Amino acid sequence: MLRENLLLSLFVFFMFSVSFGQEGAMEPEKRLKPSEGDWGFTFNLTGLITNLELRSNEDLIGNQILFFRHYLKDDLAIRAGFGLTTNRQKSMRKDSLRQIPAFVEFDSLFSRSDVAISFGVEKHLDHLRRLDPYFGGELLFQIIGKENVSYNRNETTTAGTTSLEGERKVDGGFGIGLYGIAGFNYFITERISLGAEYRFGYNFLKTGGNFSESEITTPPSGSVTSVFNKGTAEERISGFAVNSTANIIFSIFF
Repeated sequence: MLRENLLLSLFVFFMFSVSFGQEGAMEPEKRLKPSEGDWGFTFNLTGLITNLELRSNEDLIGNQILFFRHYLKDDLAIRAGFGLTTNRQKSMRKDSLRQIPAFVEFDSLFSRSDVAISFGVEKHLDHLRRLDPYFGGELLFQIIGKENVSYNRNETTTAGTTSLEGERKVDGGFGIGLYGIAGFNYFITERISLGAEYRFGYNFLKTGGNFSESEITTPPSGSVTSVFNKGTAEERISGFAVNSTANIIFSIFF
């Protein structure tokens, strides 16, 4: 992926150089860049020429977020992102075991919701007609929801049905990112641009916490057995890093 992004970056830089060298009397004078009061949406452009794909920005755990800009002045813009990811997965399986005369039914349910909010400021260097370099800063907050897993397994043999019911709950987490940003937009036509951006900064991510597990086994005959477990499982990740290295950015403003 990094190799593809770098190749695409070189291609875009080459096109910028050719277009910039041809600017001048051939084009009518018009405002290509966004101005005060304009809004814009931004997407990451991935892949090479034959498999280009537009994707949203991502939060600290890889969920996609909606990202936009608003120009307070011709050379000053705020940037913001918001993501809400609700994950609810249900799976079911039925199969017959050939080794023994048995039939197994299994179903499970997983659910978790995550929220991410980012806010930043960009200072644009409005000296060139098409090329729009900028720098600024950004702050990102991440909330990871609680994880809930439940499952049910029934195994039926000639002796009867053995049922297994289980449940697991795990605390969520949170994260924060503080970045310095530098990048550019190159306006290929009015209000539409390609560009690249680097973010260097500090990430902190805490996941997990308290958890509880329970499992109840009900045999076709005999006593029901139960297992309960509680504890703490937590992970913390922090450090400085470059994010979104050489991503190609597609922006449209209105």
